[in-house]
Amino acid sequence: TAFELGYDYLRELTRAAHTEKADALIVGEIVNYPDRWLTAIDGVMNFTLRQIVCGVVSGEIAPTTAGRMVERLVNDCGIEPLLKSWMVIDNHDIPRMATQFPGAAQRRLVQALQFTLPGAPNVYYGSEVGMTGGADPENRGPMRWDLVNDDNAELAWTRRLIAVRREHRALRIG
Repeated sequence: TAFELGYDYLRELTRAAHTEKADALIVGEIVNYPDRWLTAIDGVMNFTLRQIVCGVVSGEIAPTTAGRMVERLVNDCGIEPLLKSWMVIDNHDIPRMATQFPGAAQRRLVQALQFTLPGAPNVYYGSEVGMTGGADPENRGPMRWDLVNDDNAELAWTRRLIAVRREHRALRIG
C-alpha cells in the first residue's frame, strides 16, 4: 500500500510521473485520512469516504453528521484531489457490497452515494451484478458471468448510475 512508502517518496514518484507524462494520475491505496497524502499524490482510494457512506447506510452515522464529515473532508483535502480519488465500496480486501448490505435498497443507496459524491466510482468486479463474498478469500471468487444479463436488476441499476454520471457534468468535475 502507498502509505508504507511515505510522503517524500510518493511526492518524488508523482513528480517523476508528471514529468514523463503530464496527464499521469497517481492514485495510492491509503487507508488513513487522506488530507496530508493528497499533498504527495494526485488521488487516493478514498477509504475515509467509504467509511462515511457505509456508516450512513448501516445506520451507524446520522445523515447530518455524515454531511458535516464530507464537508470537512472536502475542506481538508480540496475538491480537486477528491475528484481524482477513487470512491471504493468493496475490493479484494473488503467483503463484497452485497454481503455487507444484503438488502437491495441499502445497496442502491450505497451505490447512489458512490456515484454522486466526489471521486471516481471504482466498482469491484462482480459488484455490478450482485456477487456476494465475505472475508478473503471469499471476496475474490471468479466473475459470475451467468449473472450478466438484461434481467439482472443490480446491473440495470449500475448502468443507470453510470448514465446519470455521464449526463451530469457536475458529478464528474464538481
